[in-house]
Amino acid sequence: MLFEDIKTEEEIMELDKKIDVKLKKVLDDSQKEFILREKIKLIREELGDANSKENDALMLKEKVDKLDCKDSIKNKIYNEIKKYELMNSNSPEVGVVRNYIDLMLSLPWNNKDKENDDLKVAREILDSRSNPTIEVKMILDDGSYSISSVPSGASTGSKEALELRDKDVRYHGKGVLKAVENVNNKIAPLLIGMELNQSEIDKKMLELDGTENKSNLGANAILGVSLCTLKCLAKVENKELFEYVSDG
Repeated sequence: MLFEDIKTEEEIMELDKKIDVKLKKVLDDSQKEFILREKIKLIREELGDANSKENDALMLKEKVDKLDCKDSIKNKIYNEIKKYELMNSNSPEVGVVRNYIDLMLSLPWNNKDKENDDLKVAREILDSRSNPTIEVKMILDDGSYSISSVPSGASTGSKEALELRDKDVRYHGKGVLKAVENVNNKIAPLLIGMELNQSEIDKKMLELDGTENKSNLGANAILGVSLCTLKCLAKVENKELFEYVSDG
């Protein structure tokens, strides 16, 4: 019985030692972090840039707080501000980081007008044969974007989806301003805020069109947006378009 008591006491003491070691490590890490932060603060004060940098960072954080955007975007900007705070004012990178923060803050995160939404603008351009076609630009919430123009074949199949043309005096009736209007005023509002998903975006557009041959919105309007979606997906994965398509 006495032997068992001694053994139990030894186990308790051994456990206490392990706890002490772990606690000491936690305290040491905290102390190191505190000491490093204090050193950085003192160095800044000696260089005369502590107060100005802190005030600037505080002002930037207030601007981030006012942004109407996803938390993931805000967190990215906060991380850049933290990096900026820790940098020496004489560092060659400090201007680059500061400019990048200004760029992120200047992007139209909280603007929802026709000129600043996820699907920013469609317009009429001329193709390689000098015929009007539609060009679409899609902007993602991180600021990246893609641009696509819709190719137009020289011949038309009997069951081909309808390429919406204006049929007025402009360009012998081949203008595409109706298709452009459909992208800007009908498709764009539907897609703003959606996740970047090819099948879901295509499905939404087909449901909105509601015809078998795409005659409501125009196959050229739908295809322009669909191509932009595909290009954006490739960009998100940091791949060329042919790589993304071949990977399936």
